[in-house]
Amino acid sequence: MASWQDILTRLRQGATEHPKLSARWHSREKRWTHYSGAVQDAGPADPEAEHDFKEAARAALALAGKSAGLAPPWCVWLDLLRQGNRGFCRIKQHRPVSFSLISRHLEQGTELPEHAYRLLEDGTIPGIFRESAELFEDIVPNPNGTPEPKPDQSGGADPGTAGSASDVEGANSRGATSPAALRTSPAESDGKASQHGPGPTLPADVLDGEVATIRQ
Repeated sequence: MASWQDILTRLRQGATEHPKLSARWHSREKRWTHYSGAVQDAGPADPEAEHDFKEAARAALALAGKSAGLAPPWCVWLDLLRQGNRGFCRIKQHRPVSFSLISRHLEQGTELPEHAYRLLEDGTIPGIFRESAELFEDIVPNPNGTPEPKPDQSGGADPGTAGSASDVEGANSRGATSPAALRTSPAESDGKASQHGPGPTLPADVLDGEVATIRQ
C-alpha cells in the first residue's frame, strides 16, 4: 500500500500537472465522467490525467479505510467529494420564461432572476486533483503527526482552468467535512447532491442536451 506522503504528493502533483481535469455527476445514470477545461468550453479529458487520477484515488480510498464494494474506487472517491461539498456545484437549468423577460435582461446585459432556473441533481467538480488533495489531508491523519505545508497557489494560476471562480460559481467555497460526515455510503446518498451552488449552466454537448440554452 502506498504511503500517506506518497499519495498526497501524487494528488498535489496532479493538481499542478492536470489542473483542468474535472468531473461531472450524472444523477439519472448514477455515474461519473471526466472532462477538461473551463465548463463553458469543456473538452475530452486527457487519458493520462484520467489514469493518474484513478490510480491516486484508489490509493487514497484504500488508506482511508473505505471499501469501494463493486464500484470503481475512483467513483467512490468522487462520491466523497460530492457528499462533502468539496467543490461540487449543482447545474442550473433554464425554466420556461416569457420572451419579454428574456429580451429585457439581454438588453440590459444582466442575469436572469433565480426563479428562471431550477437546480438539477447533476453537478460538476472542477479541479478534482486539488479538491482530492485537500479532502485526503482532512480525512486521513498524517502518521507523522505534522501538518503538511500547503502548496503556494498564488500567482501562476491559469485563468482558463476549470477551477477558476469566473467559470464556476461557488467552486472555491466548500463546506467543512468531518470523517463522521463521510460515513454515509454512496448508495445511501444518491440523489442527495450538495446544495453548494447554484452551479454553472453547461453547454449542451457537456450536458448531453439536458440544459436548454437561451438564444438571442
